[in-house]
Amino acid sequence: MILVIAAGLFLVCAAWIVVYRYYWDKGLSVSISFSGDMVRAGDTAKLTEVIENRKKLPVPVIEVRFSLKKGLQIQDAENASVSDHIYKRDIFAVLGMQKITREITFTCEKRGLYQIKQVEILASSLLYQEQYTKEILFGDISIPSGAKAPSGGNGETLSYMPELYVCPRQTAVQDILSVSMHMLGEQQARKHLCEDYFAFQGIREYTPQDARKTINWNATAKTGNLMVNTYDSSLRGKFMIYLDVENPSVTGQEMLMEEGISIASSLAGKLLAAGMETGLAINGENGEAAVILPAAGRMQSVRIQRNLAVCEIYEGNHTFASLLESGKKLRDTVFLFITTELKNQKFMEDFLGQEDSGIWIYLKRKADTHVPKGGRSNLKLCVREVWE
Repeated sequence: MILVIAAGLFLVCAAWIVVYRYYWDKGLSVSISFSGDMVRAGDTAKLTEVIENRKKLPVPVIEVRFSLKKGLQIQDAENASVSDHIYKRDIFAVLGMQKITREITFTCEKRGLYQIKQVEILASSLLYQEQYTKEILFGDISIPSGAKAPSGGNGETLSYMPELYVCPRQTAVQDILSVSMHMLGEQQARKHLCEDYFAFQGIREYTPQDARKTINWNATAKTGNLMVNTYDSSLRGKFMIYLDVENPSVTGQEMLMEEGISIASSLAGKLLAAGMETGLAINGENGEAAVILPAAGRMQSVRIQRNLAVCEIYEGNHTFASLLESGKKLRDTVFLFITTELKNQKFMEDFLGQEDSGIWIYLKRKADTHVPKGGRSNLKLCVREVWE
């Protein structure tokens, strides 16, 4: 009798192993997604793991592994290790027809683009006699915000890649904005702006300087005095930010450049929020376009912030002079230059010539006594000291 029971148990275990070997991943899906697609450095965000078993056969032990580049601080770091990357592993026990959702909270310490390119799933049989592995590879198409990343078979390339843009930290730029608006006003005053006859403002009495075509004859008949229509000017300000991230391998230079990236991000955000057309040019070797021409709107803000998020700082970037030389000269534009090098003053003055206006935002360490000398009046100087 004992032999019969033992033989029966052996057959059941053997059958379980055979069935489990071929069906453990059937109806099993793992999806990973970020809570959003764009945050600021210093913010907290969430990563959601969803494990779903759409079959009656349970999966007693399943381990989910993935990696991210360094720069995110996971709050629950019990199952995470950090070396060249952040390696995360979570273990689950999934019953038949069960769905498990787990949220991972982390702090975004550094700007950058964080992607999960693949997920590795490990499972074991009931008595741990065998171990099974499945890889989910993600393609190059970004996962939409709030969307759920699909899962696939072993080595299958999927359509969506979970990714998160961590944009630069915001910094105070009110002093630079004040100078920028003043320069914009001077530029527009020199142009003797034409009025926009589609932007009606009000009615006032006629003066000898008014054009006859602006006379409002209905209002004139009612009041007995010549009255004219007044209009607003619809000309918007246009700004172009030139950011220098060339790294000559000087100690502490990277810190200054990170401050410059934060200043560019803050300026672009505030100018676009005020309805100004804003563009960006960077002499770095980054994954986005190096030059974004001035435009307005939310999508322009997204393009600029993502460009700054992935901007790389290293020795070998294009020189600032080559960036200015390669750029197309824009008309009716206030230029904002952000650089750490005194030698760039001549390049900026040559770029502006006599007819254009610009602001030089010079970044220096607190202990550095070298400051730029006075130059042309059309290149305003704003010195920003950075604490080490």
